[in-house]
Amino acid sequence: TTQGSQQTQPPQKHYGITSPISLAAPKETDCLLTQKLVETLKPFGVFEEEEELQRRILILGKLNNLVKEWIREISADIDALCVAPRHVDRSDFFTSFYDKLKLQEEVKDLRAVEEAFVPVIKLCFDGIETIPEDLDLRDDSLLKNLDIRCIRSLNGCRVTDEILHLVPNIDNFRLTLRAIKLWAKRHNIYSNILGFLGGVSWAMLVARTCQLYPNAIASTLVHKFFLVNPSDRYHLMPIITPAYPQQNSTYNVSVSTRMVMVEEFKQGLAITDEILLSKAEWSKLFEAPNFFQKYKVGLVESKIRILVGSLEKNEFITLAHVNPQSFPAPKENPDKQAINSKMFEVDMKIAAMHVKRKQLHQLLPSHVLQKKKKGRVSHDVGDWVSV
Repeated sequence: TTQGSQQTQPPQKHYGITSPISLAAPKETDCLLTQKLVETLKPFGVFEEEEELQRRILILGKLNNLVKEWIREISADIDALCVAPRHVDRSDFFTSFYDKLKLQEEVKDLRAVEEAFVPVIKLCFDGIETIPEDLDLRDDSLLKNLDIRCIRSLNGCRVTDEILHLVPNIDNFRLTLRAIKLWAKRHNIYSNILGFLGGVSWAMLVARTCQLYPNAIASTLVHKFFLVNPSDRYHLMPIITPAYPQQNSTYNVSVSTRMVMVEEFKQGLAITDEILLSKAEWSKLFEAPNFFQKYKVGLVESKIRILVGSLEKNEFITLAHVNPQSFPAPKENPDKQAINSKMFEVDMKIAAMHVKRKQLHQLLPSHVLQKKKKGRVSHDVGDWVSV
């Protein structure tokens, strides 16, 4: 509509439960930074090749056909026997009952085979229930009469569909999510089972950032992601899924993992500040930190998440930082002592003895002694060795 010389724009749709922080459109520098971000992400393999995408589509098509064939097999013929009182004749079954079946809307392909070895009426009753291709799983009415396990099975797809429905621009959301997930993995804070955030939680945090900056593109959204989230964690870290039944996707987050993630958010904000000011490149954001330079290194056998909770109860421990990655020993020229360390078992007792060399055959295998003879220098007869 036009009022005088001014033209009124229709109000932009709001996403989420609050109004957006900014409706600013991307600038030329934002577009350039986004292109640089894409180029930085490519070497990390976060984008699917066209060949791989077509392969996934082919596999999904085959699975879809298998499901449809299985449904048809499950809905195979039902053999029903009609037991009637003595005064009802077989001819009545093929006449009056046949006519009654014909009047039913659910009955199709009705035919009587009266002269068969076993006389029978064949029909298709109520057809086979089919699922339309455009079925919207976000419809809560689909959950009616389903048990809790079926609802949980649908929840993953429903949450994904709901997230995509709640973001202003799906392409910007996906590119931003690729960058944030790569950053989280490189900084060792991508693990739901160890108390950090999993894929759904990261997706919801990115989606919320997209809602607050609906017109922004990926380079701006990555920066705003680090700006919004550390300041928005008044509770431990509740991130609630958008589809029914709503669940806290960060149930496993502990005090320590929350502290680690918040610090990583702050560091990410500082780095993206530098990137926007052309003082750093995107590659700096995805540099993997050296975990072992931060803490003393130890080893636990299992139940790491429970161990973290136990450590947090100790008043002298302020932070228990778990690294989700494993670090195998180097395959080329491994340290000999590292090989021997793999031999230790739980509750193994270690004894240190000082014996004469001629007594070694009682403690060591012969092939080990042969190696020692080849590589040793001459010693006096009375040499002592420690084992």
